[in-house]
Amino acid sequence: MGYYAILSPAFIGHLNPMTVLARALQKRGHRVAFLAPRDAETKVARAGLEFIPIALAEFPRGEWERKTALMGRLTGLKASRFAGHWLAEFARGILRDLPETIRRERFDGLVMDQVSIGAESVFQALDFPLAVACSALMFHTESRVPPCNRSWRYRPSLLFRVRNLVGQLILNLTGWPLLSAVVPFRYRHRLPPMGFSHINEMPPSLVITHGGLNTVLECLSEGVPMVALPITNDQPGVASRIAHLGVGECIPIKKLTAPTLRAAVGRVLASAAHKERATQFAGEIGRRDGPSEAAGLIETAFTTRKRVKHFET
Repeated sequence: MGYYAILSPAFIGHLNPMTVLARALQKRGHRVAFLAPRDAETKVARAGLEFIPIALAEFPRGEWERKTALMGRLTGLKASRFAGHWLAEFARGILRDLPETIRRERFDGLVMDQVSIGAESVFQALDFPLAVACSALMFHTESRVPPCNRSWRYRPSLLFRVRNLVGQLILNLTGWPLLSAVVPFRYRHRLPPMGFSHINEMPPSLVITHGGLNTVLECLSEGVPMVALPITNDQPGVASRIAHLGVGECIPIKKLTAPTLRAAVGRVLASAAHKERATQFAGEIGRRDGPSEAAGLIETAFTTRKRVKHFET
């Protein structure tokens, strides 16, 4: 079984679900260590979990509770700005302490609470398995969804979508302190620039799929290797092509067991060749204009009333 880490802020509303998740992993036979600021230690101990303090320089004992009391006196954008500075301090502690903690403890994977910002950058720098658990509304930014700090009703029209984007931009601006914490780390490790929707948007390192063609093409478009578990219809044929092209592995559904899947995932994650081949196909797909080519073939067929051969043999 694995040795997993849970990374969480010391907010009670985040500690409660994250300790429950940690105990669920324990019940499945895994060893679990809980990483959090010192003020979370008592609650984590009561849950029967190992505790490893993180961000001690920023949050010695009592500091998280002091900031919680201050936050309770604020509302609106003042509260959002305060939270931005608070989480930036936590991010600096994560970026400094987490890489060494991972190397020392030799975790098999880490589950981060979504506001443990900075862990995504460590994940990319170390190429380390990471999962995101949401103890609050997800941070994904999209025009059809109002920002999480507003009580605006859902409206699908263009006017309201513009309003949502403006609101999300204003909310993102309160996170400038986080940028000042995270950007230097990403620059040192030559990581890609952060975008408008950066938070918790992590590039997948592998996808497990039943071999549906749409999912496979999406993976190849992004250069992501796969482990295919085909079930029926054209899925076995698609899965065999995944293996043939060297962009992943295929496990027939009748041979699927937890050990065989775990072994296949391990091989694909450890293989530079699978990633290189997937990246190669991403480039080829990116250079093609499929809809335009299809439209041209249709136009030629309808105009000439002859069979059109796209590829010569």
